[in-house]
Amino acid sequence: MMSVFVIGATGYIGAVVVEKLLAAGHRVVGLARTSDAASELLRRRVTPHAGDLEDPRTVASAARASNATIFSAHGKSYAVDRAAFRAILDALEGSEKYFVYTSGAAIFSDRAAGEPSDMVYDEDTPFVSPPSQAERARDDDEIAAAAARGVRAMIMRPGLVYGRNGSIQVPRLISHARSSGISRFIGRGQNRWTNVYVDDLADLYVKLLARPPAGTVIHPCAGEATMQDVAASIGRSLGVPSESWTIEQAVTAWGDIFAQDAIGSNCRMIGTRSRAYYDWTPTGPDLLWELEHGSYRGQQS
Repeated sequence: MMSVFVIGATGYIGAVVVEKLLAAGHRVVGLARTSDAASELLRRRVTPHAGDLEDPRTVASAARASNATIFSAHGKSYAVDRAAFRAILDALEGSEKYFVYTSGAAIFSDRAAGEPSDMVYDEDTPFVSPPSQAERARDDDEIAAAAARGVRAMIMRPGLVYGRNGSIQVPRLISHARSSGISRFIGRGQNRWTNVYVDDLADLYVKLLARPPAGTVIHPCAGEATMQDVAASIGRSLGVPSESWTIEQAVTAWGDIFAQDAIGSNCRMIGTRSRAYYDWTPTGPDLLWELEHGSYRGQQS
């Protein structure tokens, strides 16, 4: 049994990771920024640790006292996250303790405006991020390099995470389709995102703690779908049409990063290490099925 400190323990991914850690017999400590968060953690049998990403000392102290740290949520900016993970890495230097940092597939964004791409990235494929993601790429490199400092640091780089009525992208797309009466994709909508069901992703976080090669990047990949198909599934579930709009229209409605780096981009990955090294086999429902028949049905009215 390990003591695992989870940053983002009440968040979308982190809450499911906590559930899986507890089921595996680990003791979990969760970062609690507010008294409400602390009460929620206690209700779920998690020990709250008062602190905030904007006060790096508070996260470093909990990391130092734990066997492993999982960073599954992010602050207001890359600068906030960077100060926090640097404090953690300093606290863990020479300890050979585990540090799992959650990055994301947007690092591979190609800003294709809905056009397809044959480029698929494994964990070692060289890449150049768009300027909007350059800070994230540098942070990933810095964390992976902490292996040389005696920290078992790993980078988890999920694509579109879905399931349990949550996600970064999906609720926003559903909300837009419901309010506008049209489910939108960008351009031809032939761009693809790798995706993973949130329970499968959380299972992999737990597996990482059993076999943690330092300095490793992990791609948790289950399937992929075009954004046109995603929009069509949302449209069918709502009973509204799915239609294209231009990248300019999408940027106006959604902002540059969400339109260009997410809904308009290709983010295609393959997870060689996650499947071969960790014996990880995703079993969750397909994204398109989940949109039409699964947990997101509760968002349809």
